[in-house]
Parts: sequence; C-alpha cells; structure tokens
Amino acid sequence: VETVTVGAYWQVYVFIQTLFSLFLNISLVVILAMISSKPGLGFSADVGWSLFGIIVTVPIGLIGVVRRRRVTWSLIIRRMEHEEAWVETMVWIMQHGKQFFGFTNRERAALQGRFARECKAFLCNHRNATNVQNDNHWYSHWVHAITYCFMLLFGTLALIEFQRFGNGSMEVGTLYALWKVYGNVGKAMGRLTTVFVRMQHAVVSLRKMSTLLNLHDQ
Repeated sequence: VETVTVGAYWQVYVFIQTLFSLFLNISLVVILAMISSKPGLGFSADVGWSLFGIIVTVPIGLIGVVRRRRVTWSLIIRRMEHEEAWVETMVWIMQHGKQFFGFTNRERAALQGRFARECKAFLCNHRNATNVQNDNHWYSHWVHAITYCFMLLFGTLALIEFQRFGNGSMEVGTLYALWKVYGNVGKAMGRLTTVFVRMQHAVVSLRKMSTLLNLHDQ
C-alpha cells in the first residue's frame, strides 16, 4: 500500500508540480530573449539557442527512461519473487526452530544450503534492479550535464564576442540567468526521472495486488 501511495498517487502531484516549474523556467528564457533582443529583431539569437537546448534536453532524457521500462519491470518482478522465497524460508526456520533438534546433519546442511542459495539469488536480483533504477537517474543527469556544458561554452563565447566586438546581445546578467535556469531544469529532470522510476515500481505492485484480488489487468 505504501509503495502504491508514494510511488503512484503522490508522484502525480510531483509530476504536475515539476511540469509547472519547467514552464516557468522556459517562460523566463523567452522573456530574456525578448528583452535582450535588438530593436526590430524581436528575438535574441544568443538566448534563443538556450531555449532550444532546454526543449530538446527534457524529452531526450525522459524518453530514455521510458524506453527501459520493460527491463525495469522484469528486474523488479524477479527481485520480488526471490525476496518472497527468501522471506518464506526465513520465516519457516524461525517458526520451526525446535524441530531442528530432530534433523540429521545432512538435512540441516541441505536446509542451510537452500537458505544460502535463496539469499544469494535475492541479493543478486536486488543489486540488478537497483543498478537499473540508478542508471535511469544517471542517464538523465548526463544528458542534462552535456547540454549544460554546451550552454556555458556558447554563452561564454557569446559574452566575449559582445564585450569585445559588440556583436550579439549576451550580457553578464543574461548569462547568469541562463546558468540558474539550466540548474533548475536539471533539478526538474531529476525529479521527473524519480517520478517515472517510482511509477514503474508502483505498476509492478499494482499488478501484484490485482492478481491477488483476481482483478482484470489492463
């Protein structure tokens, strides 16, 4: 229930909040481009390319996370199945501890070996599922980091060109504003990635609950 509530319903609110944050940041870049433009041009090219970078970066970062959802689902399901087997054996051992005095050495060794195998299988699948979910976060992080570096590079070159030759409209305040906007966009992408990852985990739990309740899975 906690996974479904935190990973599904609450994430809808976080998703809407993050989209509104992205909208405000994009609106700020549009306003900066209009303010920084020269008379008669209507839109500053030095700031316009940064808007294009934001519009391209967010979909690319999220598409990569969504396309890996089947891999994430399969690994989470494997982890849940092996966790159930491991917990079932551990609970059985705790509830029937007195019967161990009647076991032979071979039976005790077989039970210990089974518990060790189930524990190893669970840890292996848990590590794989965790790595895939962390990879989703790192993918969106690196996509944003690449565009962030390009923004700093081209923004700095545009600032030097404006201060030395008078070409363009990039100023120190505009570059600083773009730096802050791109930082906010990176945080928003991290929150959106967390939303998608938790929703993917919640989907598995919802399907598990629907199977237990004999409900139709769409």
